[in-house]
Amino acid sequence: MIVDYKSRKNEVLSSYDTVEKLITELQDYAKKINLPDPTEHLGTLLADIRGKAEKVKADRFNIMIAGESKSGKSTFIKEHNLEPYVLSADQIRLQYCSPILNLEGNYCISQRNDNIVWDKLFEMLEYRMELGCFTIIDATNSKTSEMQRYKDLCQKYRYRIYCIDMTDVPIEVCKVRNNTREPYKRVPEEVIDNIYSRFATQKIPGGIKVIKPSEFDEVMRFN
Repeated sequence: MIVDYKSRKNEVLSSYDTVEKLITELQDYAKKINLPDPTEHLGTLLADIRGKAEKVKADRFNIMIAGESKSGKSTFIKEHNLEPYVLSADQIRLQYCSPILNLEGNYCISQRNDNIVWDKLFEMLEYRMELGCFTIIDATNSKTSEMQRYKDLCQKYRYRIYCIDMTDVPIEVCKVRNNTREPYKRVPEEVIDNIYSRFATQKIPGGIKVIKPSEFDEVMRFN
């Protein structure tokens, strides 16, 4: 999908360059035969087209996915071949610490290093944005403060940001799916309850466009 977006973007910019060349040739020919500039009355239109072309050249965007464990985030990422573009909070947790035994004697992903994990995620995200990389942020994304940090970075590096909203998956469905996960990936039910409570009270900051999974393909097409 990302390749498709880049291809369409390059096609549009290539067509724009062709038009610019034709305009230059037309102006040069008119000048050569002592005729007025035939594009003079198109000044406002051409300025508008050139401005939009510059915006297309600079166009960059990120996607964040909001949803509870087993709401379908990982499945969505795999189905759309987005793995190479993902920053995952859980993956960073596992890179900092292997699964640990909890009080019930089960292995789980440690949350002890979460301050370090989120600092690292934002450090990596900012580095990718400095390079102009497209990024998918795979996390529950249930806190307004975290989403605001994404938005602030997008404003700094002139990105657009979309939120794929998967929060409408019923909590009962997520709990059933959670119990089918690999044991170390399972989340305590009280954690699921807390995250759903945040979904009900935490707001997505203005400037982050919320879309449903079914709208993703349309967003990725360049119109």
